[in-house]
Amino acid sequence: MKHEKGTHVLQIIFPDHQTSHSHMDINVPSTFLDLYKRFTSAIHLKKCQKYFFFFLEHQHHPAYLPTSIQIYKEIYMKTSLGPKILAQPSPVWVIGSYDRKGNPNVMTAAWCGICCSQPPCLAVSIQTPRYSFPGIMEHKAFTVNIGSVDQINAVDYFGMVSGSKEDKFKATSLTPVRGEKVDAPYIDEFPLIVECKVVGVNELGVHTQFVGEIMDVKADPSVLDDKGRPDITKVRPFVFTPGNRAYHAIGDYLGQGFNLGKIFMTK
Repeated sequence: MKHEKGTHVLQIIFPDHQTSHSHMDINVPSTFLDLYKRFTSAIHLKKCQKYFFFFLEHQHHPAYLPTSIQIYKEIYMKTSLGPKILAQPSPVWVIGSYDRKGNPNVMTAAWCGICCSQPPCLAVSIQTPRYSFPGIMEHKAFTVNIGSVDQINAVDYFGMVSGSKEDKFKATSLTPVRGEKVDAPYIDEFPLIVECKVVGVNELGVHTQFVGEIMDVKADPSVLDDKGRPDITKVRPFVFTPGNRAYHAIGDYLGQGFNLGKIFMTK
């Protein structure tokens, strides 16, 4: 490899050998932008990502470094958003409970999900100041009410006001029904209900996580498939995107779980 004055030589290897040459020697000029232009015109950078970055980390010209690393970040590196609650999407559940006076109350929660298969459990995280919090602690029970897109206005409202100031059932003309398996109410008009008893309480920070063992699942017959399971296209739930605080409907059917991935398995 020729080493021109004032340059370093960078050898690029093509692991897949899909190019016309198995490797390429590039004289690295003092001006890094010239290298960048040469590099992009000569080969597809994606194929040489790790080799290019190796050079950036190990070359010994400090003058190259700010420009080279910045260019690399702009092309390849993901943007760091910091430690924020931006995992997407989140379920949108309405949590039903009795307050300390025995009145039915509901609140909307998005920090939630299934957490155990056997015994069947789910978890929901609630901030201590929420009106629902002491009621769940006292009664050791709650319900998960999953609404359809037609009920999105009520679901959003349940998360906007406090049960200490308003009767949410009266405001929305919805019907509270006492749970059959746990000491908590559910919403009669919602298509899918999960009754839970509290089996774990974990203080995480500003939120406390309630782990609820599923004691029963109730569904309107109209949302069940031919095998008696909830059909998502009939329930028509929706999800929440943290960050922009938006609701989205469920999208198209893509395929069956534990089946699509078989294309990568050795036969």
